[in-house]
Amino acid sequence: MNDLTKAFLARLSEAAWFENVGRPEESPCGEIFIFDWEKAIISSTSTVFTDVTQDATNKLTTFLDIEYPKEYLLWNKKVKNIRPVLSSLVTRKVQEAARKGFCPPTVSTDIVRWTLVKACLALEYSDYCKSPYFEILAEWYLRGHFPCGWAGEAEEFKCSANNCPLIIF
Repeated sequence: MNDLTKAFLARLSEAAWFENVGRPEESPCGEIFIFDWEKAIISSTSTVFTDVTQDATNKLTTFLDIEYPKEYLLWNKKVKNIRPVLSSLVTRKVQEAARKGFCPPTVSTDIVRWTLVKACLALEYSDYCKSPYFEILAEWYLRGHFPCGWAGEAEEFKCSANNCPLIIF
Protein backbone atom coordinates (compact mmCIF):
# COMPACT_ATOMS: atom_id res chain seq x y z
CA MET A 1 0.00 0.00 0.00
CA ASN A 2 1.25 3.47 -0.79
CA ASP A 3 1.53 6.26 1.77
CA LEU A 4 -1.64 8.04 0.57
CA THR A 5 -3.72 4.91 1.06
CA LYS A 6 -2.21 4.26 4.49
CA ALA A 7 -2.90 7.86 5.53
CA PHE A 8 -6.48 7.61 4.25
CA LEU A 9 -7.06 4.38 6.18
CA ALA A 10 -5.62 6.00 9.32
CA ARG A 11 -7.96 8.99 8.88
CA LEU A 12 -10.91 6.64 8.35
CA SER A 13 -9.97 4.80 11.51
CA GLU A 14 -9.97 8.07 13.49
CA ALA A 15 -13.12 9.53 11.91
CA ALA A 16 -16.48 9.41 13.67
CA TRP A 17 -18.43 7.58 10.99
CA PHE A 18 -21.94 8.83 10.24
CA GLU A 19 -21.97 11.36 13.10
CA ASN A 20 -23.07 14.11 10.69
CA VAL A 21 -25.72 12.25 8.68
CA GLY A 22 -28.80 14.35 8.08
CA ARG A 23 -26.87 17.58 8.66
CA PRO A 24 -26.29 19.42 5.41
CA GLU A 25 -22.98 21.14 4.88
CA GLU A 26 -21.53 23.31 2.17
CA SER A 27 -21.67 21.33 -1.06
CA PRO A 28 -18.94 22.68 -3.32
CA CYS A 29 -19.50 20.05 -5.99
CA GLY A 30 -23.28 20.17 -6.32
CA GLU A 31 -24.02 17.44 -3.81
CA ILE A 32 -27.62 16.92 -2.75
CA PHE A 33 -28.49 16.08 0.85
CA ILE A 34 -31.12 13.67 2.04
CA PHE A 35 -32.31 13.37 5.61
CA ASP A 36 -33.15 9.82 6.68
CA TRP A 37 -31.59 6.39 6.70
CA GLU A 38 -34.42 4.72 4.80
CA LYS A 39 -33.90 6.99 1.78
CA ALA A 40 -30.12 6.72 2.13
CA ILE A 41 -30.18 2.93 2.07
CA ILE A 42 -32.55 2.85 -0.90
CA SER A 43 -30.34 5.33 -2.74
CA SER A 44 -27.13 3.45 -1.90
CA THR A 45 -28.50 0.25 -3.41
CA SER A 46 -29.89 1.90 -6.53
CA THR A 47 -28.81 0.81 -9.98
CA VAL A 48 -27.84 4.39 -10.79
CA PHE A 49 -25.35 4.65 -7.89
CA THR A 50 -23.96 1.20 -8.61
CA ASP A 51 -23.59 2.01 -12.32
CA VAL A 52 -21.96 5.39 -11.69
CA THR A 53 -19.49 3.92 -9.21
CA GLN A 54 -18.67 1.15 -11.66
CA ASP A 55 -18.32 3.69 -14.48
CA ALA A 56 -15.83 5.69 -12.38
CA THR A 57 -13.89 2.48 -11.76
CA ASN A 58 -13.99 1.58 -15.46
CA LYS A 59 -12.66 5.00 -16.45
CA LEU A 60 -9.78 4.58 -14.05
CA THR A 61 -8.92 1.02 -15.08
CA THR A 62 -9.26 1.73 -18.80
CA PHE A 63 -6.92 4.69 -18.53
CA LEU A 64 -4.41 2.65 -16.53
CA ASP A 65 -4.62 -0.29 -18.91
CA ILE A 66 -3.91 1.94 -21.91
CA GLU A 67 -1.42 4.41 -20.45
CA TYR A 68 0.25 2.41 -17.65
CA PRO A 69 -0.27 -1.30 -18.40
CA LYS A 70 2.66 -2.44 -16.26
CA GLU A 71 1.29 -0.65 -13.19
CA TYR A 72 -2.25 -1.77 -13.95
CA LEU A 73 -1.14 -5.39 -13.74
CA LEU A 74 -0.78 -4.84 -9.98
CA TRP A 75 -4.49 -3.99 -9.57
CA ASN A 76 -5.61 -7.39 -8.25
CA LYS A 77 -2.63 -7.63 -5.91
CA LYS A 78 -3.52 -4.22 -4.51
CA VAL A 79 -7.14 -5.31 -4.02
CA LYS A 80 -5.94 -8.39 -2.11
CA ASN A 81 -3.81 -6.19 0.16
CA ILE A 82 -6.46 -3.53 0.77
CA ARG A 83 -9.61 -5.62 1.13
CA PRO A 84 -8.82 -7.44 4.41
CA VAL A 85 -7.57 -4.27 6.13
CA LEU A 86 -10.56 -2.27 4.97
CA SER A 87 -13.01 -5.08 5.67
CA SER A 88 -12.17 -5.23 9.36
CA LEU A 89 -12.10 -1.42 9.59
CA VAL A 90 -15.54 -1.05 7.97
CA THR A 91 -17.08 -3.71 10.21
CA ARG A 92 -15.61 -2.11 13.33
CA LYS A 93 -16.57 1.46 12.40
CA VAL A 94 -20.13 0.62 11.33
CA GLN A 95 -20.69 -1.35 14.55
CA GLU A 96 -19.24 1.55 16.55
CA ALA A 97 -21.49 4.04 14.74
CA ALA A 98 -24.53 1.84 15.40
CA ARG A 99 -23.68 1.62 19.12
CA LYS A 100 -23.47 5.42 19.24
CA GLY A 101 -26.82 5.72 17.45
CA PHE A 102 -25.36 7.30 14.30
CA CYS A 103 -26.72 4.53 12.06
CA PRO A 104 -29.09 1.60 12.28
CA PRO A 105 -27.42 -1.76 12.92
CA THR A 106 -28.80 -2.97 9.58
CA VAL A 107 -26.57 -0.67 7.48
CA SER A 108 -24.87 -2.83 4.88
CA THR A 109 -21.14 -2.99 5.38
CA ASP A 110 -20.89 -4.40 1.83
CA ILE A 111 -21.89 -1.09 0.24
CA VAL A 112 -19.48 0.90 2.38
CA ARG A 113 -16.65 -1.60 1.86
CA TRP A 114 -17.22 -1.73 -1.90
CA THR A 115 -17.02 2.04 -2.36
CA LEU A 116 -14.08 2.48 0.01
CA VAL A 117 -12.03 -0.30 -1.62
CA LYS A 118 -12.43 1.56 -4.90
CA ALA A 119 -11.52 4.85 -3.23
CA CYS A 120 -8.35 3.21 -1.89
CA LEU A 121 -7.50 1.89 -5.35
CA ALA A 122 -7.93 5.37 -6.78
CA LEU A 123 -5.42 6.58 -4.19
CA GLU A 124 -3.06 3.74 -5.08
CA TYR A 125 -3.01 4.98 -8.66
CA SER A 126 -3.30 8.71 -8.01
CA ASP A 127 0.24 9.32 -9.28
CA TYR A 128 -0.97 8.16 -12.70
CA CYS A 129 -4.57 9.32 -12.80
CA LYS A 130 -6.81 11.44 -10.58
CA SER A 131 -10.31 10.26 -9.81
CA PRO A 132 -12.40 13.19 -8.54
CA TYR A 133 -15.40 10.90 -7.98
CA PHE A 134 -13.60 8.70 -5.47
CA GLU A 135 -11.72 11.61 -3.88
CA ILE A 136 -14.99 13.44 -3.21
CA LEU A 137 -16.80 10.28 -2.10
CA ALA A 138 -14.00 9.45 0.37
CA GLU A 139 -13.99 12.97 1.78
CA TRP A 140 -17.69 12.70 2.68
CA TYR A 141 -17.02 9.55 4.70
CA LEU A 142 -14.24 11.36 6.54
CA ARG A 143 -16.65 14.23 7.30
CA GLY A 144 -19.06 11.85 9.04
CA HIS A 145 -21.57 11.50 6.24
CA PHE A 146 -22.82 8.63 4.10
CA PRO A 147 -22.37 9.23 0.36
CA CYS A 148 -25.20 7.14 -0.96
CA GLY A 149 -26.26 8.01 -4.46
CA TRP A 150 -25.97 9.96 -7.67
CA ALA A 151 -28.27 12.83 -8.60
CA GLY A 152 -28.97 12.10 -12.23
CA GLU A 153 -28.84 9.31 -14.72
CA ALA A 154 -25.88 6.94 -14.96
CA GLU A 155 -25.54 7.79 -18.65
CA GLU A 156 -24.90 11.41 -17.65
CA PHE A 157 -21.97 10.49 -15.40
CA LYS A 158 -19.40 13.25 -15.38
CA CYS A 159 -17.54 14.20 -12.28
CA SER A 160 -14.95 16.90 -11.76
CA ALA A 161 -13.45 18.60 -8.75
CA ASN A 162 -16.23 21.22 -8.81
CA ASN A 163 -19.16 19.26 -10.24
CA CYS A 164 -19.93 15.86 -8.77
CA PRO A 165 -23.60 15.63 -7.76
CA LEU A 166 -23.47 12.85 -5.21
CA ILE A 167 -26.39 12.24 -2.87
CA ILE A 168 -25.18 12.66 0.70
CA PHE A 169 -26.80 11.67 3.96
